[in-house]
Amino acid sequence: MAPKLRVIEAVTDAGSTDRTNEDAHGHNGECAFVIDGATGLGDQQVFVKHGTDAAWLASKAVMYFEQNISQGSEVAPGVATFISQMRDEFFTTADQQTVPRYAWPSASFAMLHMDQNTARFSGLGDCTLFLQADGEVKLVNPMRKFEGIESKSAARHLQRLGGFGSQKNLLQDATTLQDLRSIRAMQNTEESGVWTLGLEPMAAKNLWTEALSISDGYHALLCSDGFSALVTDYHRYSAETLLDAALGEGLVALMDELRQIERVTDSDGQKYPRFKQSDDATALLVQVSG
Repeated sequence: MAPKLRVIEAVTDAGSTDRTNEDAHGHNGECAFVIDGATGLGDQQVFVKHGTDAAWLASKAVMYFEQNISQGSEVAPGVATFISQMRDEFFTTADQQTVPRYAWPSASFAMLHMDQNTARFSGLGDCTLFLQADGEVKLVNPMRKFEGIESKSAARHLQRLGGFGSQKNLLQDATTLQDLRSIRAMQNTEESGVWTLGLEPMAAKNLWTEALSISDGYHALLCSDGFSALVTDYHRYSAETLLDAALGEGLVALMDELRQIERVTDSDGQKYPRFKQSDDATALLVQVSG
């Protein structure tokens, strides 16, 4: 019998009470995943009933993955089909309006997928898997080579503006928004090398996949970048100690610590530069069981 994934705990929290949470998560026994919708940079939304187009995309991805990724299924063809369906639905709903590329909805995702005695990571964008394996904790993130670039960019804008301001969000500044739109328009191109889940068919051909060594009883933590910031940006934990804390203290306690850093310790982004005081954050703690 193929091993199964058992969810121990899940937590998700919007970065702000006045913004839609564009993160999501799901599982179906053979796969578990987190999805991080990218903050929309367009002037208007197409799927207003969902709050934002990114939230629409994330909710659609949860339903699709839970229904279609199972033992024996291939993730890459599934991602290709999903992108094709979302592209058709988005541009049909947009009534063929010209939607600039920076306004296309997109998301990152990280998935742990079980198949017979094999475990595999699949992902696009900057969500992270922390996995217990052979006496150590392995960190898997498709965009790890780009680590630190976003914080350096945010630091330049924070220095220019003198902090977040009353909105706690640099996207209210026209210069910052223009910069981010230029970067977003380059996503899902060979030139940028940044591939995300969205409307671009080429992204499915650049899905990051990795076979993993995993045994019965091992644990894994799947995180959006808003949560993994405890390791990658705020340096409060290593991969090993974060997983230990998740198992010992629980995800809610870690989320509280995350928000304490962002809203009290470094409320104006001077120590840990970022574009928003708090990003949406999601984590899913699972155990492999035989």
